[in-house]
Order: sequence, then structure tokens, then C-alpha cells
Amino acid sequence: MSMSRVGSLVALVLGLGMAFCAADSIIIDKKIYKGVEVVESGSRYYIKAEKDGLTRTVSVSKDDVKADEICFGDGPTPWELAAANRGEPVTAGASRIELLPETLDGTPPFEADALVICVGETAVGFCAVDTAALDHTLLDAVAKLLEDAGSAIGRDNLMLSATHTQSGTCPGVMQGPVQEAAFGTFKEQRVGAVAALLAQAIQEAEGKLEPAQLRVAAVQAPRYNRNRNDDEGVKDAALGVLCVETAEGSPLAYLINYAAHPAIMAEETLAVLRKEPVYARDFPGGIAEGLREDAPDIPVVFINGAGGDLAPNPPLADTPAEAARAMGLALAKAALDALGGVMPQPSAEIAVRSRDVALPPTVLADLLPETVVLTDVRVNDTLFLSLPGEVCSALGLMLRDRAQSQEGVEHVFLCGLTNDYCGYHTGPEDFFGDNLEAQLSFFGPLVARWYMESYGFAAVDAPWAYCPMVAGAKTEYLEGIDKGKTEAETIAAAWDKLLYKLATLAPMMNAVKEIPAEAKALMGTVPAGQLVNLAVQGLSVYGRMQYAEWPAAKWVTLMGVADGAGVPFDAVFVLQFIATPVGLPEEATKVLPALEIEGIDFLGGGGPDETPGTPGQNVTPAE
Repeated sequence: MSMSRVGSLVALVLGLGMAFCAADSIIIDKKIYKGVEVVESGSRYYIKAEKDGLTRTVSVSKDDVKADEICFGDGPTPWELAAANRGEPVTAGASRIELLPETLDGTPPFEADALVICVGETAVGFCAVDTAALDHTLLDAVAKLLEDAGSAIGRDNLMLSATHTQSGTCPGVMQGPVQEAAFGTFKEQRVGAVAALLAQAIQEAEGKLEPAQLRVAAVQAPRYNRNRNDDEGVKDAALGVLCVETAEGSPLAYLINYAAHPAIMAEETLAVLRKEPVYARDFPGGIAEGLREDAPDIPVVFINGAGGDLAPNPPLADTPAEAARAMGLALAKAALDALGGVMPQPSAEIAVRSRDVALPPTVLADLLPETVVLTDVRVNDTLFLSLPGEVCSALGLMLRDRAQSQEGVEHVFLCGLTNDYCGYHTGPEDFFGDNLEAQLSFFGPLVARWYMESYGFAAVDAPWAYCPMVAGAKTEYLEGIDKGKTEAETIAAAWDKLLYKLATLAPMMNAVKEIPAEAKALMGTVPAGQLVNLAVQGLSVYGRMQYAEWPAAKWVTLMGVADGAGVPFDAVFVLQFIATPVGLPEEATKVLPALEIEGIDFLGGGGPDETPGTPGQNVTPAE
């Protein structure tokens, strides 16, 4: 490229005379660019500047710039060294398969999209399918087919994601009472059929490998999602885009990451409550349509984000289908705009890590898996984290912040509903809310700690390092830990006795009007022998609603007790609630003494009114 063309390109992308916090300057084609950041790699200079709130980057060969025409200020940080001269050359391939059943007339068909990226001897596969959710049952089936076919992609290097469209193509591909109540009765034949299609898509992508280059960008898109529990509430509005291009610069595939329920055309509900499904891709179909405008049939891998509590917020339209399409098209345009000025990376460093991780303690231990698959993929400065369920916004933002604090990480893609499923996961404060996400969160208020430790973000950090709720009551938390350690045997004995006694009380839970319809439906699907576990979970949910005005310090004390005793938080809270009950139906309060159902008052008169002896209480600790 001639010097005049280099100078024209830099001027076009960066503009002149822009204010920027960096202190470098560079002369290109006799033009002086001040207040920019110049990052040096082995053979190129990368020039970064800010305009209209966006950071833009261009690069020039060192052959085109004299050493004395660059003045470094603070200098580059190591992780910003350009990926174009790091690692090994990239090859990539992608494919797209349309799926049955047919969608509504005039809406995009269901599909599965696959992308395979190889760097040296390391390969990683991304595959997204139009379904509400999936777990390791489907992952294992796909991996087995790929292994039998001799594929380089398998269980340890595959990110398999559900788009979360609410009426997708694959009900019945998950096993377990909770999963099946939410997403359809398990059908082994369905798993085999879906797995065969997904393995086919991945193999086709692998068979199309060619020299490629990568462009990654992220932008905020707050217009198109909202916190469904509070319009002013916390939300993750990050829109991430990975564009995989040929060596000549033509797009091979896109990977899009955005958090929102694809529920514009079909309201979210449990499978056991759902009536006639609405067969539609929803806004992910609009995203694909927008990105295919200049590249027909290009694979578009849509991966939902940390959107457990996020609803879509589409533009006004005459019909839900038109609204979903408009939202998707707008997000596609935002993604393309974000890629503008991002230099392609023909070489890369890539790392993949996958393992089965034990879940935190839960009172539903017999109804949920003991472990889930966690996978993280690092491509240069971009980190992809699998989330095995529906992670809510506050927790997602916490994870993104911690991930971006790791050396060398600039972009974080939170890959929701990927490789496994174990319900909703909330941030600590949101766990005590009166909403669906809190009611279907089964691993306590500190599931954030499990994520932090599992991904190595906070192996030694105490909860107060990332949880404001605990930070504001650190003393109470530590006192609770001491109490839990001291009374661990008493707590275990009381819990065992309570489970035995509650087996008689469990059927009464259906009489409690405040229990959500979803929870009652779930109770109807659980084997009788496991109903007591679900009843205890329901009792915890109900009790938390009754204690909604509790000060944070009380909740934090119980968190400490649970951690000290090594038991689920819901177990500790139910023992507290039985000791200081509020709002139970009259028949339940009458039967408690007769059944000798006893709790433990860890707080010393810790009911909402602070007064021991509230009617119906039994504060006698278990022997």
C-alpha cells in the first residue's frame, strides 16, 4: 500500500484533532496525529483513538513509518500488543442447517449454525441451535457422534448453545425432573435425531476450513433489552460480535452475543403449563437476516448472554413478528457498525478448557445434576465463558467485570444456556426478590462465588470482595460462619429430622396460594419419593417472600451459618423459618406442634417483627 493510501486510511478512520487520553503521536504521510495511543508489535504499529465515544484502531507497517516519526507517551500495555503478530495462522470453517418444524409463515426458519476455528493443533467449535435450552445429555450425544467420525471437535472443545427461543425445535433433549418440567419430557429418540443434525453441522464446518482472519468488537445496545422485574433495574446491554473472514476479507461467519429472552412472539412459561407453541426464531432470526443482507446464507451463531431477568425491548410494530424482525435488524446493524475500523487478525493464540464441576449444595440434590460442564475459550484478547443456565444481569455483570480484570482480556462473551443447564442463577441481592428468577434459583445467594472459583477469578477472595450485601455486614457473616461451624452437627441432625417430618406436610404446600403456578406445576411432575425436597424448596421460597423486609444483616448471618456448616442456604433458612414462621396457612401452623416439626432460631428471635413467640412459633432447637 502506498504511503498516500496509508495516510488517507488513517485520516478516514481516526479523523484529525481528536481529544484522547493517550499521549502518543505519530507522523504518517506527513500528517501528524496527536493524542493517540500507538501500540507496537513485531512488524506493525497500531494506532488507537477515540471519536464519538468509540475507540477506533488502524494499523500500518513499520516499513511505512520512520522510527523518529513516533513519540511514545506512557507506552503500550503488554496485552494490547497486536494479535496480528501473535500466535499462529487462523483457519476456520462454518455451516448452517435448517431444521424442522417449519416456523410461522413469513418468519425465518429454525436453524443450527456451526463455526470451527483452528490455530495450530488447537481447535474449538461453536454451535447454536434454535431451542429453549439444552444440557450435557445433548452435548454428550453430539460429542460421541463427532468422536466416532474422527472429528477434531469433541466434548472438551465444543461450545454448544441454545438460542433460547421459547418454542424451538428440540423439546425433550434434557433429563431430570426440573429440566423436563421446564422444557419438555425427555425423549431418547429426539436426542439422537437432534444430535445427528448438530454433529452434521459441525462436521460440515470442519470440512470447510480455510485461511481466515478474525475481527472482534463489542458495543452497548441498551435500547433493545430491559430488566423484566424493574424497568430501571440492572441489565447487561453488551452486544458482542466475532466476524470470521476469509484471507481476502469476505465474511465467513458471524458469532453474536446478546442477552434477552427471545420471547417477543411467545411468552416464556414452563413446558408443563404451555399450551399451543408459537413456532418462531424470534429476534435471533432478524439478526441473521440483517447480517445476511450482503452475505446471503452466511452462518450466524447466536449465543444468548446473561439474560435470565432480561426481556426483549423491540421497536414498536404492527405485529409481534414484525417487532422481532425489527429488533434483530437493529442489533445486526449495531454489530456491523461496531466492527467498523477493527483490524483483522490473521494469527491468534487460542486456549480451550472444559471440565465437569461440582455444583454448590442445594436442597434439591436429588432433582438436579451433581455436576455441570463448564467451558472457557480464549482467543487472543477475547474470552468466552459458558454459563450452564439462565444467569441474571447483576451476576453476569459481576462475572464480566472480574473476567476483564484478568491480564490480557479485553472482550468477554458470556455464553448463556451453553453445554449444560441447572436453572436460574442470581446475584446475591436478587436472590431475595419476589420474582420468578429468585424462586427458581436453587443454589443460594452466593452462587456468584461458585462461578468466581470455578473460573479462577476469585480463588482466595471472600464474598465481601465482590458482594456489596456481604461487604456491608462482614461482621455478621463471620459470626454466622463461627455459629455454623460450632453447631454443624446440631444443624445436620435437625435437617434430617425435618425432612422426615415434612414428608407428611409436603402435600399441604399446594394449599398455599402464594406459591407460583410454575412451582405448583413442577410439584406435579416430581416422583412422590422426592416431593419432600421440592416442598422444602417451595417453603424456602415462600418464607423469603414473607421476610421480604428483613434487613440485609440477617440474611448475611444465615449465609455465614450455611457456609460454616457446609449445608445449603435454603436448609438453614427453612430451619429458621420453621422456628419463627410467618404467613403459613392455618392448617400448617396447627400441625407443626403435633408433628413435632422443629427449627432452629439462629438469630435469637429473628422473625420479621423481631419478637420471639409469634403465634405458631416453635423455637425449641432440635436435640
